[in-house]
Amino acid sequence: MSGCWVAGYGAVSSVGSGAEALYRAWAAGQCGLRPMTRFSPARYQTPVAGEVVADIFLPQIPRFEAMLEVALCEALMQAKDVGVQQDQLRRALVVMATTKGDLKNLEQYVRSASGTWPDGVQEPARRGRFWERFDLTGPAHMVSLACASGAAAIAYAAESLESGCHDTAVVVGIDELSDFILTGFSSLKSLDPEPCRPFDRERKGLSLGEAAAVMVLTAPGSLPSAPLGRVLGWGFANDATHLTAPNREGTGLALACNHALDKAGLTPGDIHYINAHGTGTAYNDAMEAKAVAKVFGLPGPPLSTLKGTTGHTLGAAGVLEAIATLECLQRKSAPPTRGLETSGVDEALDLIQHTPRPLPEGAKALSLSAGFGGFNAVLVLGSAA
Repeated sequence: MSGCWVAGYGAVSSVGSGAEALYRAWAAGQCGLRPMTRFSPARYQTPVAGEVVADIFLPQIPRFEAMLEVALCEALMQAKDVGVQQDQLRRALVVMATTKGDLKNLEQYVRSASGTWPDGVQEPARRGRFWERFDLTGPAHMVSLACASGAAAIAYAAESLESGCHDTAVVVGIDELSDFILTGFSSLKSLDPEPCRPFDRERKGLSLGEAAAVMVLTAPGSLPSAPLGRVLGWGFANDATHLTAPNREGTGLALACNHALDKAGLTPGDIHYINAHGTGTAYNDAMEAKAVAKVFGLPGPPLSTLKGTTGHTLGAAGVLEAIATLECLQRKSAPPTRGLETSGVDEALDLIQHTPRPLPEGAKALSLSAGFGGFNAVLVLGSAA
């Protein structure tokens, strides 16, 4: 079998803690994009973002670590419940995806002007001890490919499992809101003043969010007793067009889709659902629509995006959205895009609006990611059936 098994996953986002909470909020059309509480909104293009509610954390744990711990505990518990042994986890490959990492602490350090880390802030050299608390002592690698980081990390881990280098992998996607991120996207004038509306005619930009998402993967020959799904294929391509803007014709993303389908041994007709990158910016959504049309024709498979619910969680997005897609396949239902009322792209795509769309038994899906620098990453995901 190509690819690998999904043995467990966990998530924390602006709509709550747990993969089930993520799916239910998305399916119900809930919005986790609210006025920010940790930052002064006057500094930025918008007061709205997808902040994780702090009351789920222990107060003595730094926020970045607390988000990671919540998602990691859920994923490891699920993996153990389906038969993954602690010895497997102990030697597992750990792959972390992030765009900026724990940047907020670096901001505090730079602004302190004292040359010492502020109280309660862990310097980077001590961060390796975090994994040891969970008895994860295998090799740890970092993937940072802008907003395609999460999907690329899953593919990197899956390829390592498929090659026989490892039998288990723990994939982490995480990014936390920070002044640097909010200021940077404000300077690009890419934020919607209101909650984002991906693929809608009235869309005005993206909404930022924060999240931590974790997946435990096992090798093709290490079948868990009750797997949550499969990673069947993956593909990459680079636009080589612009530092921040995507190729307007979707050429790179279409190529990545075709690579992923080839890897999985599938054709476009085998795909039942697409979880789009769907940021809500004019260029991204138009580019994705063209890419989908190139690969699948029109109208193509039913398509929606999570970002209207959680905002764009940057390095966490690829992992968070892969988890959300696997939840769709398990539940045989694909939620609509929150905020989408009237299509704002030229192509007549099968956009899911207002109510969830049923999916067949054994459905297969694509999860699309794109990022600054022209990075495009695509995952083919399947149910455990």
